[in-house]
Amino acid sequence: MKKSVLYALSSALLLCSACFNPAMNRDKPIDTPLPCQTAKSSSAPVTEGLVAEYLFDSDARDSGPFQISGTVHNAQLTTDRFGRQSQAYQFDGSNAYIEIPDNNAFSVSTTRQLSISVWMRPDALDFNLSENNYVHWMGKGSVRGSHEWTFRMYNKSDASRSNRTSFYLYNLPGGLGAGSYAQDQVSAGQWIHFVCVADLSTDSITLYKNGVKRDSDAIYNSQYHITPQNGSSPVRIGTRDFKSYFQGAIDDIRVYNRAMSAEEVLALYNEK
Repeated sequence: MKKSVLYALSSALLLCSACFNPAMNRDKPIDTPLPCQTAKSSSAPVTEGLVAEYLFDSDARDSGPFQISGTVHNAQLTTDRFGRQSQAYQFDGSNAYIEIPDNNAFSVSTTRQLSISVWMRPDALDFNLSENNYVHWMGKGSVRGSHEWTFRMYNKSDASRSNRTSFYLYNLPGGLGAGSYAQDQVSAGQWIHFVCVADLSTDSITLYKNGVKRDSDAIYNSQYHITPQNGSSPVRIGTRDFKSYFQGAIDDIRVYNRAMSAEEVLALYNEK
């Protein structure tokens, strides 16, 4: 009798632990959420070189190795690209942003390579608070003399760069940067996946959109002669320097201290 009771008790404890341990349910399909576990798994399809990971699973915690968590300012939780509630952040285009403290992990010069993966959903195609007809929707470079990199999206009304999305690297003093871009018709409310890969050893910036390589350009040997250095600016999401604000949602940001391959980028895009 004692063995039967102990077996029943251990089985119940194992079942309960599975409910609270996402790793034990990792093979469950995403469209059939467990009744006791609705949060996203923090296991990325690509983990080598991962230095920061922001899944926005009800907060702005960093589930990467250094736990460089963000502080939320006026941004609100919203549904992600799979329709899961409170699994992404919504930015209002006026004063909402998330700030992440400066860390060497976010600088290209630390390992001479940096890859950033992010999902974004623009809810407007012409932004109310834009700078020179574009918004910096995520970047590191608000402190004078400490510019490093940024993601930028142009307004639809820009005649030659309508809804172009770019990634730029800068010299610390600022000025014009070297970068790559993708320019296609964009629909408001559409989720888009971007990965930028900066590699100083090959003098290249490469931009992927929805798993496909779209552009690759030189860094130092460009007309701007960019030499990335480690600055002191924080990383901001939803804005870079308070001069422009993104209106839409952002989710699943991952930062790697190496250059990702095209196959790895595609794996991130196809992640469920």
